[in-house]
Amino acid sequence: MTVEERLERLERRVEELEAQAQAQVGQQEVRAKRFVLEDDNGEGRAELSIIEDEPALVFSDETGKPDAMLTVDEGPWLGLYGENGRPRAILSVSKEGPVLTLWDEKGNDRAGLGVSKEGAALKLYDETGKPRAALGLLKEGPGLALLDENGTVLWQAP
Repeated sequence: MTVEERLERLERRVEELEAQAQAQVGQQEVRAKRFVLEDDNGEGRAELSIIEDEPALVFSDETGKPDAMLTVDEGPWLGLYGENGRPRAILSVSKEGPVLTLWDEKGNDRAGLGVSKEGAALKLYDETGKPRAALGLLKEGPGLALLDENGTVLWQAP
């Protein structure tokens, strides 16, 4: 193949690529099952995909452990994770209302806040995950209860 033939072939290929690029410029949507954003080291740091038939956006640290996840499962759901990969906070909204749940580094429930048609409630848990205090403002009025480690009411009002 002569230099002129090679040059002509290369020019045709460039024209084909330009035509393909022009066709994609006006494209309105991109479809895929998974999108991954990589850092400078080629490590996946964010992923948009389908998890258990629901859309999910997951952000990961440099080791690949999840830091945060946003998904939809009977309503929006945001999870924030600790260094050990366990959930530390989850905010969700369902038909009943929003709920915020907090865990310690061992994975024990430590606090929960929820709002529903009935009212609002806050629960506090000890280091073993047992409920120890509850504060509520329901339709019937406010309430407060303090519990011992066995769940026995120590004090409540009203």
